[in-house]
Amino acid sequence: MRIPLPRFLRRSPRPAITREQALGAVPVRNPLVEGQRGEKGLYLLKVPLRRDRRGRLMRWLFRLPEYHFIELDEVGSDVWEWCDGQRTLQDIATILMEKYRLHRREAELSLATFLQQLARKGLIGMALRPLSSQEWEEFRRRAWEAWERGRRPPVPSLWGEEAHHG
Repeated sequence: MRIPLPRFLRRSPRPAITREQALGAVPVRNPLVEGQRGEKGLYLLKVPLRRDRRGRLMRWLFRLPEYHFIELDEVGSDVWEWCDGQRTLQDIATILMEKYRLHRREAELSLATFLQQLARKGLIGMALRPLSSQEWEEFRRRAWEAWERGRRPPVPSLWGEEAHHG
């Protein structure tokens, strides 16, 4: 006999999207994350840590810096560069397939896995379409405001609404 979960513990179902919709999505970098190519051509990402009361306390107690750094490998660096807010996942998968001589399915799967990891860490978001310059500036402004208040910035969501990471 199954006992149903209380309503507050149930996950709300995510809207189902088709493969075509997913491949038409546009990865957008978090404007708070600074990326620079190093001498070897690899990206070094500078990611700001939390600025809320808990984050400040943890940094003070453990003498942590305000940022942490993530170095991407060659493929990750290329993908990060291609996540410019204009290219779709389909475009990036095609470039990846041609540059590294991968099969389409292999390129799409590797790309999806990598971008999921970046999204989980709050480094990118997914937009339904490329952002206009006005939308991008509004997004940057709101991201900085959220960070100043100690909250993670909103990221464009694949389903059109903004996802706030708590």
